[in-house]
Amino acid sequence: MPLVKCLMAITYPVSYPVSKLLDHLLGEHKLTRFSAPDLRAIIEMHCDRYFNPDLNDSEQNVKTFNPL
Repeated sequence: MPLVKCLMAITYPVSYPVSKLLDHLLGEHKLTRFSAPDLRAIIEMHCDRYFNPDLNDSEQNVKTFNPL
């Protein structure tokens, strides 16, 4: 941790103005946070889609790498 804090202090004079410039040019980053039920639903959706126990290994691999 002390190494990270030291590096942050060293790079601060350059990184802070650059971050402010990018915020101004690109707009501030709006962080999206999910509630616990929403996050649980997203995880279940992905698990149901990619880890179906009814499929054999070759079908599972095809389904996992299919972009559609």
